Amino acid sequence: MAARFGVRTLATQASTSLQPGAVASTLQSFKASSKGKGKAANIDVNALSLPQVIASLKAEARGDRSTSYEIRIHTRLAHTQNVNALRGRLFLPHQAANPKKRETVLVFAEGAEAEAARQAGADIVGGGELGEEILQGRINPTKVISTPALMPVIGRTQGLARLLGPKGLMPNAKRGTVTNDIKTAVQDARGGLDWRADSQGVVRAAIGRMSLTSEQLTTNINDLVSAVATVARGDEDEELLSTSRGKKPKPIAHVFLKTAQGPAIEVREFTT
Repeated sequence: MAARFGVRTLATQASTSLQPGAVASTLQSFKASSKGKGKAANIDVNALSLPQVIASLKAEARGDRSTSYEIRIHTRLAHTQNVNALRGRLFLPHQAANPKKRETVLVFAEGAEAEAARQAGADIVGGGELGEEILQGRINPTKVISTPALMPVIGRTQGLARLLGPKGLMPNAKRGTVTNDIKTAVQDARGGLDWRADSQGVVRAAIGRMSLTSEQLTTNINDLVSAVATVARGDEDEELLSTSRGKKPKPIAHVFLKTAQGPAIEVREFTT
């Protein structure tokens, strides 16, 4: 099966208890032996957990926090599904964009709406006091959202509307930036990950950056793989999902994770 996807197999009997440092050392040795091949080789390391793969790739990146993790998901389409329909939009729990290019989302909200804003990933959340901080240049949002209840407070903050208006940042109900549905507004402001498969049913995406923790990156990966699997599975019922042997084919065939500096490593836990 590995040869079908052009995967080079590294002969190793790695166990689930293998330490990340040992994995990184093994990968480094393989990279050294692969020099001159024209491009980084894919590596199929048996029984590595997702946290171990992440730790190994972090070691390869040598502390470059701007480096992105790239994921490649090979799918098995359902009988009722077309490869052109294998696409979607996902709001990742943790930002995958370059910090230098990402939006800075500020939300004027209090109470439950403020907590919803934080949970949705807003960068700055608070009440009327944020107006003075904007005016004094201590914070520089690129997107501003407000609950209806705090719009009068914004209006009473002298000079704030004059500052935000010309920049297109003044909250406006018609643009969806004055709302009680704070979660949706923050997600729209933050922007989602638009993913789609190529003609071979392979989805490629930047899934996170080195600055994310292992737990945050794992959450992003799990969410994307789940979203792709749901679409790839289509609307087939239980009878169609069953093969002649009574087993249900998995919608995900292979998942690989890599960074710009390192090889692609298969994450087996999504397909076993």
